[in-house]
Amino acid sequence: RMAGEKKVTYTADGNLNADIHILFTTDKRYLTYCGVCIFSIIDKNPALNITFHLFTDEYNDLFPASFFTRYPNVSVVVYLLNNAVFDGLQVYDFYPK
Repeated sequence: RMAGEKKVTYTADGNLNADIHILFTTDKRYLTYCGVCIFSIIDKNPALNITFHLFTDEYNDLFPASFFTRYPNVSVVVYLLNNAVFDGLQVYDFYPK
């Protein structure tokens, strides 16, 4: 099985032609902080068409439905990861599962 098993795209108009692509990796513990960072980037760059790529192991609608009507120049592509491909790899105490 591959690490990235599912992809979900959120956009106002289906257009992913962005001026800039920004990638985040996170797990469910940091999704809210990731959302804050994404909003800060959008707020400081209102004229840019931005596509965010979010790699995570669990996702439950970080963005409300009205988000993309308010920010039509923003797209988010969520890649849901299958963590099972990492089973058996060495894990250190300072990088807990």
